Amino acid sequence: MIGILNAYHVELTPAEYQLEYGGIFVDFVKATLPDEEIRVYKTGLGELPTSIDECDGWIITGSAKSVFQEEEWIKNLGEFVRDLHKNKKKLVGLCFGHQLIAHFLGGETQRSNKGWGVGVRQFEVTSHKPWMTPMISECALIFSHQDQVIKLPSGAELLGQDDFCPNQMYSIENHIFCMQGHPEFTPSFARGRLDARVSLIGQPTYDKAVESLTKPTDAKVVSQWLRQFFSIMTK
Repeated sequence: MIGILNAYHVELTPAEYQLEYGGIFVDFVKATLPDEEIRVYKTGLGELPTSIDECDGWIITGSAKSVFQEEEWIKNLGEFVRDLHKNKKKLVGLCFGHQLIAHFLGGETQRSNKGWGVGVRQFEVTSHKPWMTPMISECALIFSHQDQVIKLPSGAELLGQDDFCPNQMYSIENHIFCMQGHPEFTPSFARGRLDARVSLIGQPTYDKAVESLTKPTDAKVVSQWLRQFFSIMTK
């Protein structure tokens, strides 16, 4: 069983896009891991598993929040991540999840002085793990973030980078795999989030991001990586 720790749903009366994202994420995980049962936790509303053993593997979603915000659910999720790491449970972090795992395992996440990373962007794959097949040298995904991991936690291996975001993707041993990009995003969902944030992102960045959404991504390749990553659960 795979547990989805939904950090995107952070309001008791969620906006439509929050509900849409939950469905998109579940659909992505089901397509990636068709043989696995899925359980969703509304982590952004304070719902956490009672045990790290409730599921065989875990995925932390994106979120509109920052991992360094002083909110109780973020701190509690960080403690849960520490327990998962201590016990070498399989864990994947995407965007906010990627940042939170780094942050609570001794790395550092900050608001980037480079502005927003949005739209389809490409980064270099600098190292490959056994589960990362097919092998590609560059990976294109949809992005939507202001924060970045600026320091990896101890024991982390850098797997991907670019000039805008030096810590795009990393792993810790064979039980943690994280990336800043959103393999689960659809172009239409990404466009909706861009439209809602034009004033925050700025018109030039918005225009460039919208134009980029017509470009192909490597989401299907990343989906294969994740399937292979979870194929042998750590005991």
